[in-house]
Amino acid sequence: MQDLRAIKLELHQYCLKQINESLSALRQSMEDAQEAANSEEKSSAGDKYETGRAMAQLEHEKAASQLGETEKMARVVELIDPEKSTTEIKVGSLVVTDKGKFYISIPIGKIQLESGLYFAVSSVSPIGDLLRGKKAGESIKLNGNTFKILEVA
Repeated sequence: MQDLRAIKLELHQYCLKQINESLSALRQSMEDAQEAANSEEKSSAGDKYETGRAMAQLEHEKAASQLGETEKMARVVELIDPEKSTTEIKVGSLVVTDKGKFYISIPIGKIQLESGLYFAVSSVSPIGDLLRGKKAGESIKLNGNTFKILEVA
């Protein structure tokens, strides 16, 4: 069998990298929106100035909201110890089923590694919620499909 602990570590590193890249991009987006709002010059028309500032403010607020959500995901990933193996599925578990491999962490989606295709899903996603608390040998049903749990790490 594959070395699930090494795969879990690789998945964890991938999630950390994605989160850090997202945080960096969102912070830059907030800075750019703030600069755009600050650099709008008051024109004689007045309305153009106010519209430009309002649009920049909306962009800033949108980025701030996304940043907050991404920071929450970062905290989830930081709390996961990829070296720790479990028999019962919980946040941080790598789950191998007959229909796919799932890393219960944050909702990133498909992750292609040399060892195969994995799905990073949240523990509160439909499949994450069904898997939580289960063990190898058990099954879950989702959208008419039965997933047999083969391994948990």
